[in-house]
Amino acid sequence: MTTPTAELSPLFDLSLTFLATSIRLSTIPTSDQFHLLVRLLDFLTSPESTDDTRSPNEWMSARMKAEWCLWEGYSKWDIGLNPFLGHFVEVWEARCSSQQVTGDSIVVGIILSGQAKEVRPVKDGGLIEVGEYDY
Repeated sequence: MTTPTAELSPLFDLSLTFLATSIRLSTIPTSDQFHLLVRLLDFLTSPESTDDTRSPNEWMSARMKAEWCLWEGYSKWDIGLNPFLGHFVEVWEARCSSQQVTGDSIVVGIILSGQAKEVRPVKDGGLIEVGEYDY
């Protein structure tokens, strides 16, 4: 994926928290929301971008937000009913073969542990202030 489409651009806005990104993305019509979630999955499973205009931290921040939004699309139901559960499990299992645990793996760990619903919002209704952590 060389350039994210306009509909995924909130993922790269470092001023948006996880919750604000999710809200911004969810403003599309209900009939298009599943399509958006599939686009998020495509973004997450596409090979690394060759876009040199973004730093590695911007890409990791976007991936973390995309994982969160993918979960939040079905957060009203049990995780077992989320059609993207297989993706979450794959990301979680991939961390074992990686030399470094990445931010998106941490987000997926929170989701799979069932703790995502317990995460308390911080500043301005966000979950995790992107940029506060070293990835």
